[in-house]
Amino acid sequence: MFSRSRAYARKLEALPNGVAVTEISDDPWMVEVICAHAREIKGFVKEGMPAMMRGMMGR
Repeated sequence: MFSRSRAYARKLEALPNGVAVTEISDDPWMVEVICAHAREIKGFVKEGMPAMMRGMMGR
């Protein structure tokens, strides 16, 4: 995502109980990357630090 940061747009919105993030792209490859990243973040939110550590250990 960082190497192709101009291929997508991100909007952050502060909410009373967290943050809403909207990411969009016209590039089909970047859409897949955005979706994969969202799945990873969802795991972090659901499982906390253990999910993050599994991701780091798999690299």
